[in-house]
Amino acid sequence: MRQARLSRTGVKQLALLLVVVATAASGCNGSSPAGAQPRQKPSGTLVRLDLSAGLTEECLRQYVGRRVVVVGFWEPSGKLSGYVRGAERSSGKPVYVKSTTERGLEKENALYQAAAGTPVEVTGVLRLYEKVPLHNDAVQQTPTHFYFDIEEADVRFTRK
Repeated sequence: MRQARLSRTGVKQLALLLVVVATAASGCNGSSPAGAQPRQKPSGTLVRLDLSAGLTEECLRQYVGRRVVVVGFWEPSGKLSGYVRGAERSSGKPVYVKSTTERGLEKENALYQAAAGTPVEVTGVLRLYEKVPLHNDAVQQTPTHFYFDIEEADVRFTRK
């Protein structure tokens, strides 16, 4: 019986191929499931982030400041405003859709009419609010969260 042998070069090539396949399948740099499309997109192409894949905070952070499409399910009554969540309520980080000025309040209030659990796509610049450390722990403050500014975002409810 004849045995197949791999040369050192062949072993290195096989190892490199396995690393490339594992990285591509894992989504955001190996830190989460494949909920984000591969990052090697032509410039101008929007990245689609599916919150049902349980995307981690680390994964979402790499898209802050970029125009993206977030896909998930609408929840109109969050702590801060309405938000997009994954299929499982406990999976991944939510992304809020909120007004940052008084002008956007009317548009934000209109979103409260949508039923909880409605499939939604939000296109816009992903932003991050980071909680500022305070010396007084007794003072309540807004927690760190990802969000879209309602004045810049396009919210589209879909039927799946």
